[in-house]
Amino acid sequence: MRHVLRLTLLMLGLALAACGTAPEASNTAEPVPGVPPEPELVDGMVAVPEGSFLRGSTDEDIDAYVSLCEQAQAACVRDNFLDEQPQRDITLSTFLIDRYEVSNRDFAAFVAASGYQTFAEQQGESTIWNDAVRESQVIPGASWRTPDGPDSNIDNRLDHPVVHVTWADAAAYCASQGKRLPTEAEWEKAARGDADGRRFPWGNEWQTTFVNGVLPDERAVGTVAVTEFSEGDSPYGARQMLGNVFEWVADAYDESYFATSPDVDPALLDDGSGLRVARGGGWATRAGFFHIGWRRVLGPDTSNNTTGFRCARDG
Repeated sequence: MRHVLRLTLLMLGLALAACGTAPEASNTAEPVPGVPPEPELVDGMVAVPEGSFLRGSTDEDIDAYVSLCEQAQAACVRDNFLDEQPQRDITLSTFLIDRYEVSNRDFAAFVAASGYQTFAEQQGESTIWNDAVRESQVIPGASWRTPDGPDSNIDNRLDHPVVHVTWADAAAYCASQGKRLPTEAEWEKAARGDADGRRFPWGNEWQTTFVNGVLPDERAVGTVAVTEFSEGDSPYGARQMLGNVFEWVADAYDESYFATSPDVDPALLDDGSGLRVARGGGWATRAGFFHIGWRRVLGPDTSNNTTGFRCARDG
């Protein structure tokens, strides 16, 4: 009996010792497969390090985009994307770019502090894309405050991207924050990463559910909060680089610039009066057009409900 008691006490002692030496649970969250890790932010911006990346699209890429267009009945042709060529190695200095598109909440704070009036407010009208009939319509009274016309408001859309802003409106906001519009090359690197010349921020396979755009059943839902669609984050953690709204960049447009630009820190800057570039596609964009390299050409005074922006600054 004493032998059994001693053995029991010995086993109990070993168990207590094991409990005392067990490693403490870690407070560090394990990465979840398929979910990009949270980036480190600086004033709400993600850092893009100095180095090279592949800018532009190959012939094989363009073939894939045209095929996606045909599947989505988006009516694109190869000529839509030839200004994305040639694909080249481009080197950029370190920079920071907003993780999210500028929201109505952000823009309202800027207007409240400065009294700024957008071009649409001064003109008393702006353009609205009506996806039901697939045409643009000039609507009196439409502006960033009333994005669907004079009977609408942004009360329930404060976290949606601001729209009905021209290139100059976007540049003015960024300047007020001590920032600037990203160059076209900066925007593209922030969306693409530096590793593999990928077609979409998440890789090379099209994923309908990773962007806010026209759905396969031909429904377009309009803008959503700038924090949604985390599955589509870029390698640096920038969100909605495709979808929700087109985004103004700093550069003027030149269809041959991808062939003729410098290899280091390219930027085609002017006084803001020339044709501009918007990147990323928006809520009314269809598959095929949705890819990192697409360059949409707009006049600098374009104001509509599908175009917004995000800001950048030197690193």
